[in-house]
Amino acid sequence: MASNEELKQILRELRSGGDVARIKEKAAESLKKVDPKTLSLAEQELMQEGISQEELRRLCDVHLEVISQGLAREKLEVFGVLERCVRLEQESYGL
Repeated sequence: MASNEELKQILRELRSGGDVARIKEKAAESLKKVDPKTLSLAEQELMQEGISQEELRRLCDVHLEVISQGLAREKLEVFGVLERCVRLEQESYGL
């Protein structure tokens, strides 16, 4: 599970303007392992440290990207399973 400090470090890196592609990859891996409470606590701590809501939204954008990619993969997997089931059913009826 991703820790508060790990998430805060990613946000700091985004804030500093580092290699966005590399940071997004790192964030994607961490965000896959984080629970909502930990993410919320990290955001609150960063805001107490002076990071603006706008800067936090940058991580939210990355998080949404990760979620949407995961959903797209799951949708394709489900579609693939359904397609195979229909094909097997049709074959069993000689269609």
